[in-house]
Amino acid sequence: NPDHLWWHHELLHRSIIKAPQKSLPMIQAEQKKAEAVFLERARAIQGADNNVEEKSMVTDLCFSEARENTDQWIEKIDDIVPDKPPGILYRQAWAKRNRIVHFPTN
Repeated sequence: NPDHLWWHHELLHRSIIKAPQKSLPMIQAEQKKAEAVFLERARAIQGADNNVEEKSMVTDLCFSEARENTDQWIEKIDDIVPDKPPGILYRQAWAKRNRIVHFPTN
């Protein structure tokens, strides 16, 4: 289910691995910036004085922004064409796996 966080991120991962030399440079700066923001927020609420509600709000905000970022990055790199497409046996094996787990493909 692509609505689940793991599968949603799997869409990004699979888009990247098609041509990592081309796709990673397109999103790395944004990814590092987002990660720094998330870590800064986490550090700001680390103390025992912070309540569970505040920690939950920060966590929800980070996950929400991560999902938005992932959507943007998938869109940004999805059309990249690999230098060397994978072979037929590789494609068939992954097509079978995708069917088994009902993974959305292009």
